[in-house]
Amino acid sequence: MKKKMLLVPLAFLLAISLVAIGCAAPEVVPEVVPEVVPEVVPEVEVEVIEWVRSSAVGRTGGDFGWSPQGNFENMIAEATGGRLIVEHIVGLIPGASEANFWAVEDGRLDLGGTPLWYLAGTYPAWDWGSLPFYFHNAWEWERASKDPRLIKIIDEEMTAAGLVWLGDTIMYPLEVMYAHEPLPTVAHFKGLKARAAGYMNTLTMQLLGATPLDISFFELTESLRRGTVEAAISSRYGGVLMGLSAITPHVSIWNIQSQPSNAQVANPDAFNALPADVQQQFRDVMTRIADQQVLASVYYDQMILTAQFREEYESYTIPDPAEIQKAIELTLPVFDKYEEVSGPIGAEILAITDEYASGGRPR
Repeated sequence: MKKKMLLVPLAFLLAISLVAIGCAAPEVVPEVVPEVVPEVVPEVEVEVIEWVRSSAVGRTGGDFGWSPQGNFENMIAEATGGRLIVEHIVGLIPGASEANFWAVEDGRLDLGGTPLWYLAGTYPAWDWGSLPFYFHNAWEWERASKDPRLIKIIDEEMTAAGLVWLGDTIMYPLEVMYAHEPLPTVAHFKGLKARAAGYMNTLTMQLLGATPLDISFFELTESLRRGTVEAAISSRYGGVLMGLSAITPHVSIWNIQSQPSNAQVANPDAFNALPADVQQQFRDVMTRIADQQVLASVYYDQMILTAQFREEYESYTIPDPAEIQKAIELTLPVFDKYEEVSGPIGAEILAITDEYASGGRPR
């Protein structure tokens, strides 16, 4: 036992001695880690769909979403990841705004829109926003336009007309009478040769005592310059755009055509060919831009342009409330006519919009 125990210390001393005299320690072999080769994912080619939209006017301001190079095209491209590109070509379809609308129906355009007063002779029910003195502000119109019951009615109507309805956007209110003389009272309308805009507005002007002529927006300037009309109804924005201050030195603020609508439609074949997710992205953009247009109508037309008007025009007339009330009472038959020419859905639409509009007729 003693001999074995002695051998252990001797072996230990020998190992220490070997290290001390420079013998190399046993080599440590590192563990070999296999190289990870990343998987090569083949690129998937994304189909880019190109749509064409046209308009009768060029770029009219950054707030006007439907202008060429405007906000709408950029929003569509971003929302769809570049899968849907909308090209806006000015004057592709000859004629006024309503020509673009019919071009969508027959497939010459993929997308388009027009103020609904241009279509009121054919589809009067759609033009509920043109009823006189009806909406006091854009917020009332916006709440009415988002009512699910109204959306269902208009959607069914547009589908029957062979269109995919993408919603309405607000127009600037046609509340300004541009004239060579101030128009402070209803009596000043009697015999006045006045530009009107669409079926409802023409009837309204007649009831106020004027002699209306339904004239396109694009003829405003020349019709006033040549004396075809003595006064013209338009928005504050429209007056600035067409340079009416150089022709008519007087403006009178009558909220005659309170909040007309601009319908946005797509060709059914083109829209149904879009992937389902792109269709939804498209509708989401339409909702967002409709909200933006309401803000533009309120802040740009009502606030900024009011200050500009006061600077540019010789007189800026706001009628006495008693005169406004007189005009409201005179134009009440327009509501009856709207129901008559629109058929059963006219009464349905008014029952809905009456919940939001605070003017126009007694409830």
